[in-house]
Amino acid sequence: MTTASVGAEFRVEDVLRTYRSGGLQGQPYIADKVVVAGKEYGALEPPAADFDTFVAEMTIITKRNRNPMVADIIARNSPRLWDLVRMVNANTKVGYGGAAARGDRLLFNPLEPRDLGSAGGFPGTTPPTTWYRSVTAIGGRRLWPDANTIDLTISSLAVLGHVYFGFVNPVAVPKANIIQLVLDGDAWAEEGLDWEWRESYGDTETPVYELKMPWVIRPGASYRINTRDYISGDERLIPIGFSVKRGRDIIASLAT
Repeated sequence: MTTASVGAEFRVEDVLRTYRSGGLQGQPYIADKVVVAGKEYGALEPPAADFDTFVAEMTIITKRNRNPMVADIIARNSPRLWDLVRMVNANTKVGYGGAAARGDRLLFNPLEPRDLGSAGGFPGTTPPTTWYRSVTAIGGRRLWPDANTIDLTISSLAVLGHVYFGFVNPVAVPKANIIQLVLDGDAWAEEGLDWEWRESYGDTETPVYELKMPWVIRPGASYRINTRDYISGDERLIPIGFSVKRGRDIIASLAT
């Protein structure tokens, strides 16, 4: 689909402000903690002006997204990205700066291959350089990273986090049909990637999958993602997700 999304950019502000005021059904807001998969983690709420900056940037993200399904997924799950900001801010403690962030002030960006290297840091050790994969054998395998785990630390500091809302797979016939998160050594239940439940078939509609529950990867965590491919061929499994980092780390990244 190439039609522009109408409405998600307006809905995302309503969702975020309703969540922060404690009125979002099924997602209770607690100022000093975040609950992920039944476990509680510390959080620190940035100032109200920082939240306004975050809302404005999420509005831009959803408005410019030309796939209405992806825009809707981001809008509805946006409170979990704010949760991740609050979790990282519990360690950095200087708030959210967005595009103007400097020093330890935080920002978010869509997940990119550089985020998915092993051994911590940004970029980590030997991150993938592309979303493209050539699947040559049927079966289960590591998706990211190739070895070890993605460690959400920079210089041993827990100052970044990741969140996944789902995946897109812009090929006519996706090859992966199972996805699994292994978080801090704990394997989560596999999810079946129901790519073929789409309105049209062939290469006229990008396959989109929304996770049953967002994967909020806290600062300091270690994780990997496994997949199972049921046919061979070209594959481009791309996350619908975001990283939260300090301004200093993303500003310096082009020099690495």
